[in-house]
Amino acid sequence: SGITGVAAYSIFSNSISYTPKNSAWKVNNVEDALDSLYISKTSDNYSTDEKVVGTWIDGKPVYQKVISFSSISKGQSIYVSIDSSIDEFINCFGKAYDSTNIGVIMNIPAVHVGSLNYQIGVLYYNNNSNSYKNSIRISMGSENSTSGGFLVVQYTKTTDNTTASD
Repeated sequence: SGITGVAAYSIFSNSISYTPKNSAWKVNNVEDALDSLYISKTSDNYSTDEKVVGTWIDGKPVYQKVISFSSISKGQSIYVSIDSSIDEFINCFGKAYDSTNIGVIMNIPAVHVGSLNYQIGVLYYNNNSNSYKNSIRISMGSENSTSGGFLVVQYTKTTDNTTASD
């Protein structure tokens, strides 16, 4: 006997929207059942290659890519160079691997209510005249260190035209 849409739907009811192929929907295997479900995601485009993931308020495409970074000692910062054609730096988020507590993953940026010593900060240097121009600075608090991690960055580019009207 086949798997009904109701059974497949109940497994995923909290995370996947249900859209049957037709009103007489019935499938013969799990692969067909999963293929028949509609998965709605807009931000699952994680890649080290630059991808367009949306449109900014001025009509420019929003680009996203994942940048890896190396270890950072307690209280130290590193600078990661990124695309020189960035116009608006829109968002960044990521994770770092705690080098003191193996298996612990720290969110980036990280704000710690109790102490600045545990924070992880991110700054983008765009129109800066020093050697850090077009770089992201990742800073560890004095009680954090990482063996490395990943940062997802979103931005627009100077090479694209604004299409929104003011």
